[in-house]
Amino acid sequence: MKLYISPTSPYARVASITVAEAGLAGVQFIDASPWDEAAKLEQITPAAKVPALVCDDDGVVVESTCICEYLIARAGREEMLPRELQQWRILGLSRAAMDCAVGVVMQGRFGDPESPLVERWIAALGRIATQLNALAEPAPQSGERLGLDAITTVTAFEYISFRLATIDWQQRAPALAQWVAELGRRDAVAASAPH
Repeated sequence: MKLYISPTSPYARVASITVAEAGLAGVQFIDASPWDEAAKLEQITPAAKVPALVCDDDGVVVESTCICEYLIARAGREEMLPRELQQWRILGLSRAAMDCAVGVVMQGRFGDPESPLVERWIAALGRIATQLNALAEPAPQSGERLGLDAITTVTAFEYISFRLATIDWQQRAPALAQWVAELGRRDAVAASAPH
């Protein structure tokens, strides 16, 4: 399998961490910038976005959550999928935080950084952090695999810290900040840190 990624894409990072946490060997990672290599990505997926997973039969899976669920199923690691309502809530809120953060960054680059959308997304990030603060779980022990909810949470909030450092979510959500810091020390997470 070939996983097309971009080092700073939080969506691609979720897929990369999932590969490692699921213990999938033989996945080839290919860097492909959606901005600099759009034509290359268009040959793989009409969306020209990362991540994109080209399977061994040349079928293509797109959209990070779909890719992660496929990889988890392929590895037989269903325990990485949410089972409890709280895990689903964490996954949904973390994905929403990621979407808001990427929206703010994209508006800053290609749109209007003063847009009401940006204000709305930034306000939502604070509310999401507050809710996740109440739901934060202890990090798994070293032998346990991270679940998709934890992978998405650490990726979203490390992305916010990386791209939107002026948003001080850690003050607003200290339990969440501690959880993210603990998750960030795991090998698969640390190895994929944006740069």
